[in-house]
This record gives sequence, structure tokens and C-alpha cells, in this order.
Amino acid sequence: YLIAAHGRDWHRRFAIPATAMVACAGFFVLGSTLYVTSLTLTSTANVPCIGAMAPLFVAAASRLVLGERPASATWFAALLALFGVTLIFQDGLVRGSWLGASWRPTR
Repeated sequence: YLIAAHGRDWHRRFAIPATAMVACAGFFVLGSTLYVTSLTLTSTANVPCIGAMAPLFVAAASRLVLGERPASATWFAALLALFGVTLIFQDGLVRGSWLGASWRPTR
């Protein structure tokens, strides 16, 4: 498909600089390491709940890092994710280790 759509120079259109590939690999390693570490610090049920708040972090960071103004739909999705996390956490967090549990919100 790429050859048909872009001709014989298709590989030049999709060339990725080596620094970008190294940065991507580094962030993947960091994210994977932090995810596995978080599984050892708190319960496995808490980790995806906290990860579900990613839309909220992305919406806030897009304004600070990229200077973009997030659309209303983005904020709606972030608030919906926050509501879902609140529903799951309403009975309290499951106890993990002292380090993982020390970051939990208190009532």
C-alpha cells in the first residue's frame, strides 16, 4: 500500500530520526519500569484505576507543554475518567505496602 500511495520513495516520507527513536525507547523503558514497580508497591486493582486518570493529566499537560487549549470534549473525557476512578475508590483503597499506600487520598 505504501508503495502504491507514495511511490518508490515511501521510506523517506516515514523516516524517523535516530534521536526520536532513542527517546521513544527510553520513555517506553521508563514507563514499563514504573508500571511494574507500582504493581509491587500497591494492589494490582489500584494501578489501573490510577492509570485511568491519564486523560486528566494529558489535558492539563497539553496546555503547559504544548500551549494547546484542550477542547471541551477532552475535559469531559478527563472528568468522566476521574468520576470512574472515584467510583472505584469510594470504598477505600486496597492496602498495599507502606510506600504505595502512603500516596493514597485520605477521607
